[in-house]
Amino acid sequence: MKGFIKGTIFLMLVIFISKILGFIFRMYFMRGAGEEAVGYYMASYPAFIFFISLVQLGLPIAIAKLVAEHFARGEHEKIQQLMRSIFYIAFTSCLIFIPTLLFVSPYIAIHLLKNEALTSLLQISVAAIPFVLFASIFKAYLQGLMKITPSAMSQLLEQVIRIAMVMAVLPLYTYTSSPIGLATLVMLFTVLAELSSFLFL
Repeated sequence: MKGFIKGTIFLMLVIFISKILGFIFRMYFMRGAGEEAVGYYMASYPAFIFFISLVQLGLPIAIAKLVAEHFARGEHEKIQQLMRSIFYIAFTSCLIFIPTLLFVSPYIAIHLLKNEALTSLLQISVAAIPFVLFASIFKAYLQGLMKITPSAMSQLLEQVIRIAMVMAVLPLYTYTSSPIGLATLVMLFTVLAELSSFLFL
């Protein structure tokens, strides 16, 4: 019980720090790229979140619950069997949905978001989905085993990398790129940050 309370407090602290880092990211993004570039990025971001939800198929929630149940009963072999099945489902999901999302991105940009220029942002965001998917699977697995620290640290690492790139790289392109180009660059930063978070796990 004491360990659970400590873990909960630690997770709350990480979420608080992550919110602060997210604010810092948005502040430097706005300062370095301007309102128009931020507008493009924010217009495409809900679609990015939808893409992730679509490909995840609700797997992380199911994994955390099932792994916790098997772990509590000492059924370690069943956990291994479960994870093998999950990875097969996740891989199949990527094979089906990622090409589909790349194909429909122009339609979403033109007909739903009413801005053809957002096509490049949507297609780049799709590149992050496999990393987000498998990172969420690992995080859910660790959560089921009551191991919170690796998941929390990967979340902080993702935010730190995004901020570092916005501070160090974005200013190099501020005066030579269009607003849509800057927004696309920051979306690429998001892809690289997600990759780093995945590799950390």
